[in-house]
Amino acid sequence: MRHIRNHQGKNLQEDFRFVFACVRLSSNIKLSPAEKEQMEPFIHLAYDHFLLINDLYSFDREKRAADTHGATFTNVIHFPEEYLSVNPEVAKKVTLDILEGVECQLHTELQRLKESPTITETQLQYAFGTIENLSGNVLFSLTSKRYGGKAAVAFHLPPGVSRPGESSSMSKVVAMWIPGKSLIATA
Repeated sequence: MRHIRNHQGKNLQEDFRFVFACVRLSSNIKLSPAEKEQMEPFIHLAYDHFLLINDLYSFDREKRAADTHGATFTNVIHFPEEYLSVNPEVAKKVTLDILEGVECQLHTELQRLKESPTITETQLQYAFGTIENLSGNVLFSLTSKRYGGKAAVAFHLPPGVSRPGESSSMSKVVAMWIPGKSLIATA
């Protein structure tokens, strides 16, 4: 993952730093440099999760752009496709296996943070806010026409909740985190 992350470039890393800064800002979390340093292993894993999800859902669009317009193609899925000489579907399965491993590592790291006597409630709040952010990224990627086009999964608000001008007879989508499973489940 580190090789892929480094290949993706500095701009992408800065984008993710911004995303995690937004988690802190939206929760009014202020961490000292020492507290941030304690969170680095967790944040690196969260970065990997974000990268894998974004690349899984944007792969087809990016591949089309590369094939059609000669666009630069640095998607994570392209690495197993290129280096293992496998088709895109197998490369996606390899990437999903990597994602499952990252989710298990996130779970382990979150447990370590929860059990550590040196981790503050504010740091735990940041960790849980980051998990919620990752869930939101999965939901966005799954339902976004940007990634899925016509194949995007329709997002429905919970029963009783409606947008102005819409009926409220919609199914419920629940964000949840189960290690080794998807972050999103439909109820």
